[in-house]
Amino acid sequence: MGSQYDLPPDGRIRVLSASGAVTVIAEERDDVDVEPGQRGVDLKEGGRGRHRHHRGLLGHLRSHEHGEGERQHRPVLEVKAKSGNIEVRCPIGTDVSVGAISGSVKLKGSFGSVKVSAVSGGVDIDTVTGDLDARAVSGSIAVKRCAGRCDVSSKSGKVRVERVEGPTHASTISGGVEIGAAGSDEIELKMVSGGAKVTVLGEKQPRVRFNSLSGKMHCECKQGSDFDLKVRSISGSLEIKGR
Repeated sequence: MGSQYDLPPDGRIRVLSASGAVTVIAEERDDVDVEPGQRGVDLKEGGRGRHRHHRGLLGHLRSHEHGEGERQHRPVLEVKAKSGNIEVRCPIGTDVSVGAISGSVKLKGSFGSVKVSAVSGGVDIDTVTGDLDARAVSGSIAVKRCAGRCDVSSKSGKVRVERVEGPTHASTISGGVEIGAAGSDEIELKMVSGGAKVTVLGEKQPRVRFNSLSGKMHCECKQGSDFDLKVRSISGSLEIKGR
């Protein structure tokens, strides 16, 4: 057990780490547990800290968060660490953002909206019932399910989302992309060096647009107009299959 904190009903969690793995677990609970307990924790409301437990701001990590905009007025429980692993346990459905410079990021359980930025380290996410924005510089991204808008990108690493149900944009420079398409919204994939594999879940028939300088397309399912699938690649192929 670490230190426990109350999270307002409309509150969200932000975790900032310079060096070390970050694990966030969504489970049946009302409060937030932070392990180790000596981590810097600050409950912010309207952009100002209300309760400061520890000093040592990691302001440079804020640049790795994206599109805070309209959500800045909401209370934020911010957890910060310069080094060492962090484990945070929070209520199911919590909105979470994570910024990590060196270390892996794992989100276990079911969350609301999620934003993750990792510089050096992989990203592993279970379920996102809201929108997802996940970005990695050097590391792969793996997601089990995204119910809302899904934006995932990695400069050097593989991108894999087992089930997308909303509009999806996935990109990578060096690495492949794997997507499980379960919705009716547009899916757009962009690769430089790497191929794409799309599994159509259910009886849907995609409208496929594939552009590549040297890659080929292999489609095992019928094409139609249930959703648009746009794929662009420099030197990668596209494989589409149904399930």
